Amino acid sequence: MFSRKTVSAVLLLCLISQTAFSLNPFDSFREITVLKSPEASSSITFEKKQVIQDFDVLANNSAATAILKDSNKKTWLVLWKYKTGTETLDLKAPQDITFEEIVSHPQDPKVFLLGKDSKGASRIFSYDITLKNITEIYSDTYSISNLTMSSSKFSDKFRLFFTRKKENSSEIATITDTGQRFYPVLSETDSYSANWTKETPNILMSSFGVPITFNPMGNVLLWYNKDNDIFALPYKETNWGNIFVPEFALGMGKAENIVFSPNGMYMLHWSANEKDLKLLNNYSSQEQKILSFDSKAPSKIRFTSDGKGIVYVRNNSELVYTPLNLPLYDVENAWMFCTDENDTQLFMKNGGLFRPTNNEQIYFLYDSENFDPSGKYYNAQLPSRPYLVTTDPFYEILEAAYSGIFYLNEKSVSLKRFTQFVREATKVFSAKKSESSEDAFWAKLFVSASKILEGKYDSEELLRVKNCDGIADSKILQRDNVNFIEFKTRGYYDQDDAMTGYFKAVQYLSIARPTTKQWTNFQNKITVNPLLKQWINSYKPFVPPSNQVLPGLKADLLSYVKHKQYKTALVPRAWGIDSEILNSLVYHADWPSEDQVMDENGGLRSVPDIYELGYIFGSNLAKKILETNGIYTKYPNLNKIHENLIKRWKRFNTEGVSGIYNKWLSLISLQMTGKKPDWPWLTEDLWQAKQLQTGLSGWTNLRHATYIFNEMEIGLPESGDGGFELMTRKPPRGAVEPFPEAFGALIAMCSELKNVCSQIPRESLSVVEKSGTNTALKDGILKHIDNVIKNMEVFKRIAEKQKNNITFSNEEYNMILACARVIERDFLVFKSICTREFGLAVPKAVPKCVDVYGDANTGMLHSCIGFPLEWDLIIPYFGRREIVKGTSYLSNSFAVSGPVTDDEWYEENKLKPKYPEWEIPFVSTSQLICPARTPFLPEEE
Repeated sequence: MFSRKTVSAVLLLCLISQTAFSLNPFDSFREITVLKSPEASSSITFEKKQVIQDFDVLANNSAATAILKDSNKKTWLVLWKYKTGTETLDLKAPQDITFEEIVSHPQDPKVFLLGKDSKGASRIFSYDITLKNITEIYSDTYSISNLTMSSSKFSDKFRLFFTRKKENSSEIATITDTGQRFYPVLSETDSYSANWTKETPNILMSSFGVPITFNPMGNVLLWYNKDNDIFALPYKETNWGNIFVPEFALGMGKAENIVFSPNGMYMLHWSANEKDLKLLNNYSSQEQKILSFDSKAPSKIRFTSDGKGIVYVRNNSELVYTPLNLPLYDVENAWMFCTDENDTQLFMKNGGLFRPTNNEQIYFLYDSENFDPSGKYYNAQLPSRPYLVTTDPFYEILEAAYSGIFYLNEKSVSLKRFTQFVREATKVFSAKKSESSEDAFWAKLFVSASKILEGKYDSEELLRVKNCDGIADSKILQRDNVNFIEFKTRGYYDQDDAMTGYFKAVQYLSIARPTTKQWTNFQNKITVNPLLKQWINSYKPFVPPSNQVLPGLKADLLSYVKHKQYKTALVPRAWGIDSEILNSLVYHADWPSEDQVMDENGGLRSVPDIYELGYIFGSNLAKKILETNGIYTKYPNLNKIHENLIKRWKRFNTEGVSGIYNKWLSLISLQMTGKKPDWPWLTEDLWQAKQLQTGLSGWTNLRHATYIFNEMEIGLPESGDGGFELMTRKPPRGAVEPFPEAFGALIAMCSELKNVCSQIPRESLSVVEKSGTNTALKDGILKHIDNVIKNMEVFKRIAEKQKNNITFSNEEYNMILACARVIERDFLVFKSICTREFGLAVPKAVPKCVDVYGDANTGMLHSCIGFPLEWDLIIPYFGRREIVKGTSYLSNSFAVSGPVTDDEWYEENKLKPKYPEWEIPFVSTSQLICPARTPFLPEEE
């Protein structure tokens, strides 16, 4: 816990934006654009005397590369551009060399060729297709075969793996893609030493091994032994682990051929002695026959790089391309996200899905990929699934900053002014010379308010206020059937006795019902009125004007109010256009018939629907939800009322919105009406679902922060371990929600908040110390808001690129990868303002609940936020697609007879997430545990 004296230092220290790793992991991995495969089958047949020795597909999918051999055992390389059907003679083998195998580089436009010389020695060449030069990188007196390429880097290099046949054994060995750093991986050799490393690699003992391929993640090498049994060998970041039998191999025959699809979701397996090609997905043990060959199956099959189809050899001299069109074939990392058939179908149907989480904070998702399955090893440079930076965490930061400044102003200004007002009123009306009945009413009222502030609950009525219990008449308040449950403390008002007393005392005064004579009597007390006005004015920077007035004053003219019913009040609550909208959706006996909301049976509507607010603000999905729920059938005249409210909202929103509260409403409207990016696979429904959730949750945050003054009119560290060679998987290239307009509006809101903060007296935003008042806190808050704006401007720029399919820079990719640092630090600093002693304590969880309309008698409409959802979204990705994971609010609403606190809502959702019915079709039934699933590793890993 930080002391008061360290507050300014904490805030200023947090201005340092840690947005990048010391080493940019994207600098060592160059992403390539993959060309699309054709829709139709194609093939090329070479001359009868030319036999296809081996082939592979280039990483960019521009062609298949094949080794041809003639009757004189001369070999050369050809490129078959199966998209255009052309053949290009490219390279003849160097003299005295016969090419036997070929494998493509996973990133660069080059291939590796394994050949034999006339003396039987094995030699490996690297051939650059662009530069058209060939370089020998390795030679060995032992026979080498089964050349295999890694998809991950070891230290800073990709590695080639192969079988090395020795006298009485066959070991698996490896070299880098430049032919260096040789060592055996699996061998009967007892020991091994090399001059290129000080550490001994972990060599697994075996007398025979043949590499097959790597799993989709690149950290498990599949191989088979002399009995043709399939095994797996994992690499644990810095060394090889223990051999195990992969689960999928249990149901296969001996030494069947296997190949993984580029999206990692499927594995093809076949036997050269059979005709059938079978498919196995990574979440089901059921196999499916997808293709039958004319004769026996080929010895080798390769997927095209985009996953569209396969290339294989037929009759020794014909290369064939056949499209397969597997689900999500071109989604590069689909295997990381599709846990079952339901997930696959949701991605195919909508282009994304929502996934439940139990995250306490909305930014937790952006740290979720940085741990190994045990949760013990932390390495921020090796996340598995790419992030999607959404607008939602910045709403959390905005709410935290808004609430923090609101709280500081309230505790240091409003509470003091209110206490001064109540004490003065108590003194004036309780004077012995005051003997009128009007004075007596006010005296009893303010004496009770004073006792509530002081925590002295010494009467039956005040005990009801304390315990929030029961319904009773109140002579002091001059009200019948007061439901004392409405005194239940919500928000941060329950963190200490002073704020609890303040909350209850304000509520108490707000529900009193003085007579006209009593109001006149109050107005004449010249020492009381100015104090009341000063207290009310302390809230003006944060909330819209009220439709109620202080004694003796004129009401503000609210252009958006249709039925003006201004009343005098001690606590003239804010009346924004959102309150006007909700109030217009219920029955009012004194309104014209066309504005009265009754059902088809004449029943009186007392509580609105939260989605009506979304519809008025512009959400088409909200309208669809209302129509599906039959709201227009039940309330026949509601359609015209909605149309009128939409016109009033548009007029209000275009006439020049002023004030931070109203600008926040405009931000929410913008969020709900954002245009879907031009991605044909992404449905309008899913896009609007996310924006509606975020918009409504943003409004919930606003109402939650300003609850005490809103009117609810009633109708009726990072670390890394050293090791032999650190495996470096390709870093995930994330994205930003393609909604730059929303990021821009959030930036404008932060600028407006900074403006509001600037207008608050410096002494108000201060920390009181023994030596005096430290006013550096305000400077720290203003500078930190600047830091938030600076960070959001970066993400806005990236969002613009995302929307227009422009490639990000490595620095921008790194900013996405490190976004948790930006979000978490900003959020916690502002949340610390609302904690005792301003310590950086653990803030309350995201779930919150605020009653926004009604009372305990007619029913209270609550707007709520649940545990954050994970939003998995398919985005464009270098000629293919990929899935990225971001965070999204879970918005909900309900009406009950009394107020529900944040803690009560939290406990209810902790047991089982609460989803609005319309959202359930978008939600996955599974919860992914991070990091990305590795189904090829044993459970104890």
